[in-house]
Amino acid sequence: MILSGQKRKKLQQALISAFPTQESLKMMLSYELEKNLDAIVRKDNLSITIFYLIETADAEGWIEDLIHGACISNPNPNLKVVAEELLLNHPQETPPVPLHKISPEQCTVKNLRFFEQPYLFKPTPTVFEKIKIFTDQVIGTVNYKDSKQFNRIKVWKDYFIGKIGEEAVYAAFQRFTDNVTKPDYNIYHGKNKSWDADLKVNEIELSVKAQSKSSADKYGLSWTFQCGKYRRDIILDDLSAWVCFVKCNDTDDYYECVVYPPLQIKEIVFGEPKLARLRGEKKVVYAEDNGLELYFKA
Repeated sequence: MILSGQKRKKLQQALISAFPTQESLKMMLSYELEKNLDAIVRKDNLSITIFYLIETADAEGWIEDLIHGACISNPNPNLKVVAEELLLNHPQETPPVPLHKISPEQCTVKNLRFFEQPYLFKPTPTVFEKIKIFTDQVIGTVNYKDSKQFNRIKVWKDYFIGKIGEEAVYAAFQRFTDNVTKPDYNIYHGKNKSWDADLKVNEIELSVKAQSKSSADKYGLSWTFQCGKYRRDIILDDLSAWVCFVKCNDTDDYYECVVYPPLQIKEIVFGEPKLARLRGEKKVVYAEDNGLELYFKA
Protein backbone atom coordinates (compact mmCIF):
# COMPACT_ATOMS: atom_id res chain seq x y z
CA MET A 1 0.00 0.00 0.00
CA ILE A 2 1.77 3.15 -1.25
CA LEU A 3 0.15 6.49 -0.39
CA SER A 4 0.08 9.46 -2.72
CA GLY A 5 1.26 12.85 -1.50
CA GLN A 6 -2.30 14.06 -0.91
CA LYS A 7 -3.21 10.92 1.04
CA ARG A 8 -0.10 11.25 3.20
CA LYS A 9 -1.11 14.85 3.90
CA LYS A 10 -4.62 13.80 4.95
CA LEU A 11 -3.24 11.11 7.20
CA GLN A 12 -0.73 13.53 8.72
CA GLN A 13 -3.50 15.99 9.61
CA ALA A 14 -5.68 13.22 11.05
CA LEU A 15 -2.86 11.87 13.22
CA ILE A 16 -2.07 15.35 14.52
CA SER A 17 -5.75 15.70 15.48
CA ALA A 18 -5.83 12.32 17.21
CA PHE A 19 -2.40 12.56 18.88
CA PRO A 20 -1.74 16.24 19.64
CA THR A 21 1.42 15.62 21.67
CA GLN A 22 4.68 13.75 21.12
CA GLU A 23 3.93 11.72 24.24
CA SER A 24 0.52 10.51 23.05
CA LEU A 25 1.97 9.55 19.66
CA LYS A 26 4.84 7.73 21.32
CA MET A 27 2.49 5.77 23.59
CA MET A 28 0.28 4.75 20.66
CA LEU A 29 3.26 3.37 18.73
CA SER A 30 4.56 1.55 21.79
CA TYR A 31 1.25 0.00 22.87
CA GLU A 32 -0.29 -0.82 19.49
CA LEU A 33 2.71 -1.51 17.25
CA GLU A 34 5.48 -2.17 19.79
CA LYS A 35 7.65 0.43 18.07
CA ASN A 36 9.85 3.15 19.55
CA LEU A 37 9.17 6.57 18.06
CA ASP A 38 12.64 7.84 18.97
CA ALA A 39 14.22 4.99 17.03
CA ILE A 40 12.18 5.77 13.92
CA VAL A 41 12.46 9.54 13.53
CA ARG A 42 14.56 12.25 15.09
CA LYS A 43 12.80 14.47 17.61
CA ASP A 44 11.27 17.58 16.05
CA ASN A 45 7.98 19.47 16.20
CA LEU A 46 4.89 17.25 16.01
CA SER A 47 4.02 18.01 12.39
CA ILE A 48 7.48 17.11 11.10
CA THR A 49 7.70 14.05 13.36
CA ILE A 50 4.44 12.66 11.96
CA PHE A 51 5.49 13.53 8.41
CA TYR A 52 8.63 11.41 8.70
CA LEU A 53 6.76 8.69 10.63
CA ILE A 54 4.31 8.29 7.73
CA GLU A 55 7.11 8.30 5.16
CA THR A 56 8.99 5.61 7.06
CA ALA A 57 5.91 3.43 7.62
CA ASP A 58 4.95 3.74 3.95
CA ALA A 59 8.44 2.90 2.72
CA GLU A 60 8.89 -0.05 5.10
CA GLY A 61 5.44 -1.55 4.45
CA TRP A 62 3.71 -1.06 7.79
CA ILE A 63 1.55 1.95 6.97
CA GLU A 64 -1.64 -0.12 7.37
CA ASP A 65 -0.47 -1.24 10.81
CA LEU A 66 0.05 2.42 11.70
CA ILE A 67 -3.47 3.35 10.58
CA HIS A 68 -5.11 0.41 12.35
CA GLY A 69 -3.11 0.96 15.53
CA ALA A 70 -3.97 4.66 15.60
CA CYS A 71 -7.69 3.91 15.21
CA ILE A 72 -7.61 1.34 18.00
CA SER A 73 -5.74 3.70 20.31
CA ASN A 74 -7.96 6.71 19.60
CA PRO A 75 -11.10 6.28 17.43
CA ASN A 76 -11.04 10.02 16.67
CA PRO A 77 -13.81 10.93 14.14
CA ASN A 78 -11.41 12.72 11.78
CA LEU A 79 -8.94 9.83 11.89
CA LYS A 80 -11.69 7.26 11.29
CA VAL A 81 -12.92 9.10 8.19
CA VAL A 82 -9.42 9.29 6.71
CA ALA A 83 -8.60 5.69 7.68
CA GLU A 84 -11.79 4.41 6.07
CA GLU A 85 -11.00 6.28 2.86
CA LEU A 86 -7.44 4.93 2.71
CA LEU A 87 -8.17 1.34 3.74
CA LEU A 88 -11.39 0.75 1.85
CA ASN A 89 -9.86 2.09 -1.35
CA HIS A 90 -6.99 -0.36 -0.97
CA PRO A 91 -7.73 -3.67 -2.78
CA GLN A 92 -8.43 -6.49 -0.33
CA GLU A 93 -9.83 -9.25 -2.54
CA THR A 94 -6.57 -11.16 -2.85
CA PRO A 95 -5.53 -12.79 0.42
CA PRO A 96 -1.91 -12.26 1.45
CA VAL A 97 0.48 -14.98 0.33
CA PRO A 98 3.05 -16.02 2.96
CA LEU A 99 6.66 -15.94 1.87
CA HIS A 100 7.43 -18.89 4.12
CA LYS A 101 5.95 -21.11 6.79
CA ILE A 102 6.58 -20.03 10.37
CA SER A 103 7.84 -22.74 12.67
CA PRO A 104 6.95 -23.05 16.37
CA GLU A 105 10.57 -22.15 17.21
CA GLN A 106 10.22 -18.85 15.34
CA CYS A 107 6.87 -18.05 16.89
CA THR A 108 6.64 -15.26 19.47
CA VAL A 109 3.62 -13.42 20.81
CA LYS A 110 3.94 -10.86 18.02
CA ASN A 111 4.01 -13.55 15.36
CA LEU A 112 0.33 -14.38 15.85
CA ARG A 113 -0.39 -11.37 13.65
CA PHE A 114 -0.09 -13.49 10.53
CA PHE A 115 -2.40 -11.34 8.42
CA GLU A 116 -3.47 -7.69 8.39
CA GLN A 117 -6.51 -7.84 6.11
CA PRO A 118 -9.74 -9.84 6.58
CA TYR A 119 -9.88 -13.36 5.20
CA LEU A 120 -13.00 -14.58 3.38
CA PHE A 121 -14.10 -18.18 3.95
CA LYS A 122 -16.93 -20.35 2.62
CA PRO A 123 -17.52 -23.76 4.27
CA THR A 124 -17.58 -26.72 1.91
CA PRO A 125 -20.74 -28.87 1.86
CA THR A 126 -18.85 -31.56 3.81
CA VAL A 127 -17.80 -29.13 6.56
CA PHE A 128 -21.28 -27.59 6.60
CA GLU A 129 -22.94 -30.96 7.16
CA LYS A 130 -20.39 -31.93 9.83
CA ILE A 131 -21.19 -28.73 11.75
CA LYS A 132 -24.94 -29.35 11.54
CA ILE A 133 -24.54 -32.89 12.93
CA PHE A 134 -22.32 -31.60 15.76
CA THR A 135 -24.79 -28.85 16.68
CA ASP A 136 -27.72 -31.28 16.75
CA GLN A 137 -25.75 -33.51 19.11
CA VAL A 138 -24.34 -30.84 21.41
CA ILE A 139 -27.59 -28.94 21.95
CA GLY A 140 -28.85 -31.64 24.32
CA THR A 141 -25.88 -31.13 26.65
CA VAL A 142 -26.24 -27.36 27.00
CA ASN A 143 -27.66 -25.39 29.94
CA TYR A 144 -27.76 -21.71 29.10
CA LYS A 145 -30.12 -20.63 31.90
CA ASP A 146 -27.23 -19.28 33.95
CA SER A 147 -26.33 -16.95 31.06
CA LYS A 148 -29.91 -15.62 30.68
CA GLN A 149 -30.53 -17.41 27.37
CA PHE A 150 -33.74 -19.46 27.25
CA ASN A 151 -34.40 -19.62 23.50
CA ARG A 152 -33.34 -23.11 22.40
CA ILE A 153 -33.35 -22.16 18.71
CA LYS A 154 -31.07 -19.22 19.50
CA VAL A 155 -28.73 -21.52 21.45
CA TRP A 156 -28.62 -23.97 18.52
CA LYS A 157 -27.75 -21.17 16.11
CA ASP A 158 -25.08 -19.76 18.45
CA TYR A 159 -23.31 -23.14 18.46
CA PHE A 160 -23.75 -23.54 14.70
CA ILE A 161 -22.34 -20.08 13.87
CA GLY A 162 -19.58 -20.52 16.45
CA LYS A 163 -18.33 -23.74 14.90
CA ILE A 164 -18.39 -22.23 11.40
CA GLY A 165 -16.31 -19.39 12.85
CA GLU A 166 -13.75 -21.87 14.19
CA GLU A 167 -13.47 -23.53 10.77
CA ALA A 168 -13.02 -20.11 9.16
CA VAL A 169 -10.22 -19.11 11.54
CA TYR A 170 -8.58 -22.53 11.13
CA ALA A 171 -8.54 -22.01 7.35
CA ALA A 172 -7.21 -18.46 7.71
CA PHE A 173 -4.16 -19.54 9.74
CA GLN A 174 -3.50 -22.71 7.78
CA ARG A 175 -2.35 -20.51 4.92
CA PHE A 176 0.69 -19.61 6.99
CA THR A 177 1.54 -22.57 9.21
CA ASP A 178 0.76 -26.27 9.40
CA ASN A 179 0.82 -26.15 13.19
CA VAL A 180 -2.84 -25.24 13.74
CA THR A 181 -5.14 -27.46 15.80
CA LYS A 182 -8.43 -28.37 14.18
CA PRO A 183 -11.81 -27.37 15.67
CA ASP A 184 -12.93 -29.77 18.40
CA TYR A 185 -16.02 -31.84 17.50
CA ASN A 186 -16.07 -33.95 20.65
CA ILE A 187 -19.30 -33.88 22.68
CA TYR A 188 -18.72 -33.14 26.38
CA HIS A 189 -21.28 -33.65 29.15
CA GLY A 190 -21.71 -31.77 32.40
CA LYS A 191 -18.49 -31.19 34.31
CA ASN A 192 -16.49 -32.78 31.49
CA LYS A 193 -17.12 -29.83 29.20
CA SER A 194 -13.89 -28.41 27.85
CA TRP A 195 -12.88 -24.81 28.56
CA ASP A 196 -9.73 -25.04 26.46
CA ALA A 197 -9.03 -22.46 23.77
CA ASP A 198 -10.88 -23.02 20.51
CA LEU A 199 -7.64 -23.39 18.51
CA LYS A 200 -3.88 -23.33 18.93
CA VAL A 201 -1.58 -21.69 16.39
CA ASN A 202 2.07 -22.65 16.80
CA GLU A 203 1.20 -23.68 20.37
CA ILE A 204 -0.35 -20.26 21.16
CA GLU A 205 -3.95 -20.47 22.35
CA LEU A 206 -6.51 -18.61 20.24
CA SER A 207 -10.18 -18.05 21.05
CA VAL A 208 -12.80 -17.50 18.37
CA LYS A 209 -15.87 -15.26 18.60
CA ALA A 210 -18.38 -15.35 15.74
CA GLN A 211 -21.49 -13.30 15.06
CA SER A 212 -24.16 -13.89 12.42
CA LYS A 213 -25.00 -11.16 9.91
CA SER A 214 -28.66 -11.24 10.98
CA SER A 215 -27.58 -10.50 14.56
CA ALA A 216 -25.17 -7.79 13.37
CA ASP A 217 -27.98 -6.14 11.42
CA LYS A 218 -30.09 -6.09 14.59
CA TYR A 219 -27.56 -5.19 17.29
CA GLY A 220 -24.59 -3.85 15.33
CA LEU A 221 -21.44 -5.73 14.39
CA SER A 222 -20.31 -7.04 17.78
CA TRP A 223 -19.21 -10.10 19.76
CA THR A 224 -20.21 -11.18 23.25
CA PHE A 225 -18.14 -12.41 26.19
CA GLN A 226 -19.65 -14.11 29.23
CA CYS A 227 -18.78 -12.33 32.49
CA GLY A 228 -21.56 -13.31 34.87
CA LYS A 229 -21.50 -14.91 38.30
CA TYR A 230 -21.82 -18.47 37.00
CA ARG A 231 -20.41 -18.26 33.50
CA ARG A 232 -17.30 -16.29 32.54
CA ASP A 233 -14.93 -16.40 29.58
CA ILE A 234 -11.60 -17.18 31.23
CA ILE A 235 -9.61 -15.29 28.61
CA LEU A 236 -10.96 -12.04 30.09
CA ASP A 237 -8.55 -12.65 32.98
CA ASP A 238 -5.52 -12.89 30.68
CA LEU A 239 -4.62 -9.59 29.04
CA SER A 240 -2.15 -11.33 26.71
CA ALA A 241 -4.75 -13.83 25.43
CA TRP A 242 -5.56 -13.81 21.71
CA VAL A 243 -8.98 -13.77 20.06
CA CYS A 244 -10.18 -13.79 16.45
CA PHE A 245 -13.51 -12.19 15.56
CA VAL A 246 -15.64 -13.56 12.73
CA LYS A 247 -18.75 -12.32 10.92
CA CYS A 248 -20.82 -15.09 9.33
CA ASN A 249 -23.39 -14.29 6.66
CA ASP A 250 -26.37 -16.45 7.60
CA THR A 251 -28.68 -14.62 5.19
CA ASP A 252 -27.62 -16.68 2.17
CA ASP A 253 -26.96 -20.35 1.46
CA TYR A 254 -23.15 -20.07 1.51
CA TYR A 255 -22.54 -18.80 5.07
CA GLU A 256 -19.54 -16.81 3.89
CA CYS A 257 -17.37 -15.64 6.78
CA VAL A 258 -15.13 -12.63 7.30
CA VAL A 259 -12.21 -13.42 9.62
CA TYR A 260 -10.71 -10.31 11.18
CA PRO A 261 -7.02 -10.19 12.18
CA PRO A 262 -6.42 -11.44 15.75
CA LEU A 263 -6.24 -9.11 18.74
CA GLN A 264 -5.07 -9.46 22.31
CA ILE A 265 -7.50 -8.84 25.17
CA LYS A 266 -5.43 -5.83 26.29
CA GLU A 267 -6.07 -4.17 22.91
CA ILE A 268 -9.85 -4.54 22.97
CA VAL A 269 -12.41 -1.94 24.06
CA PHE A 270 -15.32 -3.61 25.83
CA GLY A 271 -18.84 -2.19 26.10
CA GLU A 272 -22.16 -3.06 27.72
CA PRO A 273 -24.92 -5.12 26.06
CA LYS A 274 -27.76 -3.15 24.48
CA LEU A 275 -30.29 -5.39 26.25
CA ALA A 276 -30.56 -4.21 29.86
CA ARG A 277 -31.27 -7.73 31.19
CA LEU A 278 -27.84 -8.89 29.98
CA ARG A 279 -25.83 -6.17 31.69
CA GLY A 280 -23.70 -7.57 34.47
CA GLU A 281 -23.76 -10.96 32.75
CA LYS A 282 -21.96 -10.13 29.48
CA LYS A 283 -19.46 -7.75 27.94
CA VAL A 284 -19.61 -6.78 24.28
CA VAL A 285 -16.94 -5.92 21.75
CA TYR A 286 -18.45 -3.45 19.27
CA ALA A 287 -16.69 -3.27 15.92
CA GLU A 288 -17.09 0.49 15.69
CA ASP A 289 -15.34 0.97 19.05
CA ASN A 290 -12.37 -1.14 17.96
CA GLY A 291 -11.76 0.06 14.43
CA LEU A 292 -12.94 -3.24 12.90
CA GLU A 293 -15.72 -1.70 10.83
CA LEU A 294 -12.98 -0.07 8.73
CA TYR A 295 -12.08 -3.44 7.30
CA PHE A 296 -15.35 -4.50 5.78
CA LYS A 297 -18.75 -3.19 4.79
CA ALA A 298 -21.51 -5.76 4.42
